Amino acid sequence: MHATMVPPDQSPSAGQVCRSALAVLLFFVVLPVLWAQTQPSTKPYSKADVITLLKGDVPIRRVEALVRQRGIDFPMTPENESDLRQAGATDSLLAVLAELAPSPPPSSLPASPYAGKPVSGINPILTTDASFAIPGTSAIGSSLIGPATENVNKAAGWLNPLIHNARGAWADLLSWQPRNPDNGVIGIHFSVSPPPPSPTAPPQLVLSKSPTSLSMGIPAEHYQDAGAIFGDVLELFIWNLPPQQSRAAHDKLVQQVKKAAGEFSYPGETLPPELLAKLGASAVSQAKSLDADTPDTHTNAAIYDGDIQGHAIGSTVKCFNFLFSNGVPYLTKLQNAAAQKAKETSAANAETARQWQGAATTLGEDIRAINGLLEPLPRQLKVEFYYKAAEQSTTHGKAGRPSRIPDSESGVRMVIALPRDAYSGQGGQVAVKDALIQELSRQASGSPIRRAVDDFFSLYAEDPANKGSYYAVTMQQLHPQPDESLGIFSRQWSQQTR
Repeated sequence: MHATMVPPDQSPSAGQVCRSALAVLLFFVVLPVLWAQTQPSTKPYSKADVITLLKGDVPIRRVEALVRQRGIDFPMTPENESDLRQAGATDSLLAVLAELAPSPPPSSLPASPYAGKPVSGINPILTTDASFAIPGTSAIGSSLIGPATENVNKAAGWLNPLIHNARGAWADLLSWQPRNPDNGVIGIHFSVSPPPPSPTAPPQLVLSKSPTSLSMGIPAEHYQDAGAIFGDVLELFIWNLPPQQSRAAHDKLVQQVKKAAGEFSYPGETLPPELLAKLGASAVSQAKSLDADTPDTHTNAAIYDGDIQGHAIGSTVKCFNFLFSNGVPYLTKLQNAAAQKAKETSAANAETARQWQGAATTLGEDIRAINGLLEPLPRQLKVEFYYKAAEQSTTHGKAGRPSRIPDSESGVRMVIALPRDAYSGQGGQVAVKDALIQELSRQASGSPIRRAVDDFFSLYAEDPANKGSYYAVTMQQLHPQPDESLGIFSRQWSQQTR
């Protein structure tokens, strides 16, 4: 046997042995752990992860890039879409999430018995001949046919866009509705249900169906209210669902259907507040809005002035967003008040009654103008602000490169470029207001909206009920010019505050 002897002075010390062991531990144990911690996660994002990114002010484009990189692990149900919108998700991000989302869990409903095309819309049919009314109901009389036609069509105007965009629970609901197999249209025959047996009994709905259509008798008073008709049709669809394995599954589906109906972004006039409350939604969830931006272009067109960004642009855009969500309800309230005043004063003072009626007429026109503006707008419309090209202007102290300002794209973005001095001083907000009115009118195919905007800003700012509020003060600074016919409100409010 041959042994190699190590001289005493070359023997490893206890410290050397300890350091060697530590190095081995670091190489085989600690470093792999640290390396794993520094590697980007490949786990798909949960809904909570995406909401955290949005609430952490991560730019939307960055969020889109991150979810494309890692994917998501949740389906895009109406409930999830609503939660993400409330956290700040834009239409573009929601489209990306819908593209990446896994399929939602299968429906608890059995297979639909209806073949042919999917449901494409509803076709309301008003029954004016008693021989065609379903048993237990009566025909719509001549005194009721006018408001019935108007309000049934208005309800259909809300329902059809909802049907065209049906997903999730609504797709399940519609799959069980009888329809024309050739075009997918649901024919709904309307008649009048009998009055309730006692004053305290709830209104009656009489419901019926055939292989290709539905029929319903609703209370006569419901024909005066498009929101009530919308709710009645929804109850008709729910009534036609098949039995499910459990009551809990049925109730959950109904809740999802109602919530989706309440949170849908309807073109034009939104659902009435009382109907939204029954659906478990709020008017704010449907509000459309402008998203102001001053892009960093590194040219002399870019706006870097914080006062302009916050005061001239930011506060003015907030007033327009307030108009979008509150304009129609507020002006409708004033219109009803003016009509009531006209009625009350008609006998005692014909001239005053005429003035109140003129104000009501003007407000009705303003309401239609605002609805006409909102109808073509997406839920959120980006508005980019720039400086208009100016000779020898500079950016951050350096000579600016030639300005490259993009064009407005209908339904995608508005672009506003004003001279530098137009944004500054007391007139900055007014200049931005006028530019927004001009661009929004173009988005609405040239519809005149200036008077409606000025009327709302003026009335809201002057209304004693709003005195001192942020929006009232800011709208005053926009120097709106209201229609002369609305001066009667100013005179009344002036008398009230003396």
